[in-house]
Amino acid sequence: MIKSIATELSKRGHSVSVYSLPFRRKNTEVLHSFYYRECISKRLVCDVAYFIYVPLLHKLFRTSAPKIAGLHSFVVLPKFSHEWTRFPQFLHRHGVLASGATYFNSLTRNRDLNNFNAIHIPNILALNCTSNPSYIHQLEGLKKWSKGYPVVYTIPNWIDLQVFKPKMTKNDIFTVLFVGSEKWSKGYDIFYNTAKHLHRVIPKIKFIAVGVNEKRDSESFIEVHPFIYQEELLADIYSSSHVLIHPSRADIFGITLIESMACGTPVLTSALPSHRTFLPSWSICFTLQDYIHKTIEIYQAWRERPKKYELLVSEAKNLASRFDKDRIFPLFEKMLVEVADRGA
Repeated sequence: MIKSIATELSKRGHSVSVYSLPFRRKNTEVLHSFYYRECISKRLVCDVAYFIYVPLLHKLFRTSAPKIAGLHSFVVLPKFSHEWTRFPQFLHRHGVLASGATYFNSLTRNRDLNNFNAIHIPNILALNCTSNPSYIHQLEGLKKWSKGYPVVYTIPNWIDLQVFKPKMTKNDIFTVLFVGSEKWSKGYDIFYNTAKHLHRVIPKIKFIAVGVNEKRDSESFIEVHPFIYQEELLADIYSSSHVLIHPSRADIFGITLIESMACGTPVLTSALPSHRTFLPSWSICFTLQDYIHKTIEIYQAWRERPKKYELLVSEAKNLASRFDKDRIFPLFEKMLVEVADRGA
């Protein structure tokens, strides 16, 4: 997402620099189309600074310019974007840093965000919504700091519909896709158990897992691939599949869901509030049995009632069109300009 933000801003005539802590992952491409630097600390000179929010990061990358905290992980709003777990399991699954950041924010009631002029939540939720009191009080709390700051923007992530679109015909064999990683938070174990059951009850079915580095002997019925960074190739895989299973346990939005739907592939995903803000109820799964039964229903529609399956495909594409880059990015750019102007 950072590359997309910087690239689009550069295309629109803005001067963009990207700074990062020196923790670059292996096998990821370096950003070349704009200034990029990895460092431990930096004094920034700019009109506005957008942070992928991590508690206290603003102490390392200092600036007198207005600052926006982009909440792209679950550490600020765990009840909105993370499946509930007890602390020992949370610590075991996410490690010291993520757990420490989450509980630091919880214990301090997100006071660190008072150091920012605005907050960006990459989702379409409405802050005045009262349908789920278990997490809405967290969202309301973001609006009650002194002097009316920070301002909260709810602008979802976007996709390029010129890239993510139906590009191939569906496979002749019903294909179930997973795109993510083997991390607990991505729910690969749920996908595996769903596939383990379905390959026994459906004679001809194919399972593809993207983001899984090695196939274990017990996964002989799953075709695995390392993560694919070429968007065009990923769009081909989405397009040729019949359903995406995305059982994520932690997601502030779920860009994978939008990419799949834009390519004409219906999705099944977890019941996180962050997913339920924009997806129809038939896409939401609460249990392993939900994933199994709903996948079978989609399979039966594809095989026996093609018009019903085509309706699912059409609905998926229509929903994804709401997140087109040409529609959403101007809202993001407007946010940057507004915050910069208020701080001038």
